[in-house]
Amino acid sequence: MVDIKNLTVRYGLAIIGQFLIALGVALAVASDLGQGPLPGPAYALSLKGVCGLSLGMWTFLINCLLIIIQLILLRRKFKLASLMQIVASLVFGLLIDLSCWMILPWLHVHVLWQRIAVIILACAVTALGTSVEVMAKAWMLSVEMTINAICQVSGGKFNYVKVGVDLGHVALTMVLCLLFFSNPFGKGESSTLWDFFLVKGESISVAVGLGTVMMSLFVGPMMNFTDRLAKKCLSPILK
Repeated sequence: MVDIKNLTVRYGLAIIGQFLIALGVALAVASDLGQGPLPGPAYALSLKGVCGLSLGMWTFLINCLLIIIQLILLRRKFKLASLMQIVASLVFGLLIDLSCWMILPWLHVHVLWQRIAVIILACAVTALGTSVEVMAKAWMLSVEMTINAICQVSGGKFNYVKVGVDLGHVALTMVLCLLFFSNPFGKGESSTLWDFFLVKGESISVAVGLGTVMMSLFVGPMMNFTDRLAKKCLSPILK
């Protein structure tokens, strides 16, 4: 028999986890030091204004593309229950747009140390959100499910495949920026590495930069702490 109460708690926690990850995305936008690897392509598309869609909606569409990739890879092994990713991705996209609406109008940082502080906060919030979502065991976002699918087909280890997928997202972001803005780092008049990694200009919006490196390196180690915190706080309410 399905435990409705426990199921409701798990999905509620999964949404809270997604909201925290979405806040991390919005904070990365506010820092203007670059997005994390996974939201990067969607951010580049939203900067260009392709189809007039927001960062959250591009994130949703890219996740849907990842689901199609899973179908191609797994074929008959693809489970119908995995289609819940569509709902999870839509919720996540809406939460990203909500987070941007909440944060971007008032959080304006120009000094470098302030921008670095914001991106570190983005790393911490993303780590906590990921830990909560994993602890909830309700659903996984399409990126994680795609990595699992690649592991099933190739026999590769999750951590190694994840690194490859992250690098692929960064490379795609840089290609999109190069096509859209004639430089691989983002949107702006200047195209030097220094400008896009560190210097805040009113006409510069960074998609790949110092923040991308920091998000790649810091979130995983931070989860060593946030995993323990999530387990301690959430275990009493989960069966």
